[in-house]
Amino acid sequence: MANKDTEEYLEQWETLINSVDKTDIPIRFVNRIIFDSSDYDIGTQTDIATNQLDIAQMRANGYPDDVIQEIINEIMKEIQDLSGTMDFLLNVPEVARVAQEETDKYLK
Repeated sequence: MANKDTEEYLEQWETLINSVDKTDIPIRFVNRIIFDSSDYDIGTQTDIATNQLDIAQMRANGYPDDVIQEIINEIMKEIQDLSGTMDFLLNVPEVARVAQEETDKYLK
């Protein structure tokens, strides 16, 4: 892998992450959730025009991850019977940092 301080390093992690089937994603690794459906509008915590939940912005506004998770859980309950998809945009630098730390532990 490339040097940790380079764009190439993050691009390599992004390629790796995109190749993995993700079913459970810890909220600390998510920057944004995009709800793709014309059937619902998820309300005040989102960009109404795009149905995006900007988790990075919520963190910047002082929301702790446990509160963000509660908001997401409520949204999931509200939309569970509706058609559409959700895309999770990950915080690649945070995923890379945590994965590299864990990898380093095993390689020592």
